[in-house]
Amino acid sequence: MKILIIIGARPNYMKVINLLKYPNVKLLHTGQHFSKEMSDDLLDDLEIEPDYQLNLMSSMQDQKIGEMIMGIGNIINTYKPDFVIVIGDVDSTLAGAIAANKCGVKVAHIESGLRSYDKSMPEEVNRVLVDHISDILFVTEEDGIINLKREGISKSYLVGDTLIEYLNSIKDKIKTTKGSYALMTMHRPVNVDTEEGLENIRKIINIISRHYKVIFPAHPRTLKNINKYGLKIETISPVSYHKFQSLLSGCALVITDSGGIQVEASFWDVPCIVWRKKTERLQALYQGTVTLCNDLDYLVRLVSKIKKGKYKHSKIEFNNATDKIISILNTYE
Repeated sequence: MKILIIIGARPNYMKVINLLKYPNVKLLHTGQHFSKEMSDDLLDDLEIEPDYQLNLMSSMQDQKIGEMIMGIGNIINTYKPDFVIVIGDVDSTLAGAIAANKCGVKVAHIESGLRSYDKSMPEEVNRVLVDHISDILFVTEEDGIINLKREGISKSYLVGDTLIEYLNSIKDKIKTTKGSYALMTMHRPVNVDTEEGLENIRKIINIISRHYKVIFPAHPRTLKNINKYGLKIETISPVSYHKFQSLLSGCALVITDSGGIQVEASFWDVPCIVWRKKTERLQALYQGTVTLCNDLDYLVRLVSKIKKGKYKHSKIEFNNATDKIISILNTYE
């Protein structure tokens, strides 16, 4: 069995590490994340070396996706895998699924079935399209199975979360020092592409900093727009994945608009405020440490609750997702 795994953006990388331990597995990096901090440094930190690397020329999103489809298709036709594995909901995920489908290769989607039902989020559109293209759908949580059945997709498998599996494998290596600080990440267009959204971030920092120092590793897109609008928001450069997990596991709270950090925070049992109206990560919301918040007054109350030690604790458990995925692929007809 030959497998080609497609990655391209920071949320994908750590989710494939255990899959790379199996024979006849090749890794293709699309280059979707092109900044050194968000790509090369992270791959080095995780000790990942792709077998194939695309060299994207365009900076326009639609053209970039087209380039990825063509480049992935060429590599599929050269390597001739039995399965192409795509992960999550980024543009590389969609491009990989389309390319494999057009090349007549079976598509396996890890993290299938997650839904926010908010199509203003580009990731939501990607998730739905990829699930309907895929042949094999690997689901992290029971709500995913329900969502897929609602859309007429029945051939799905509940295997658990490869991200939680990876975190469990490195937890003893992460140096955690509990501190009186809050961690922030923001990168979604609705939060960082407008002056109004960035002003909200500044207000969020002001509220949290009444109780905790705020550490804000800024996504290159976020930093670009902070500078564009001339706002005074204190940030630090993006950090390595392991360094981020050290910061996350030791913080008093994290506020984010990320999907993956909701799972990571729940794994570490760290209070996680998600600055969005909806989330696709319902397990993290109901069993983990996530609370949705899009209101400054509510944020004040949440931070106060966390400060008083009255916040909920995580009930998310470790799973062994990778072995289940490989076992299903080995017997799939």
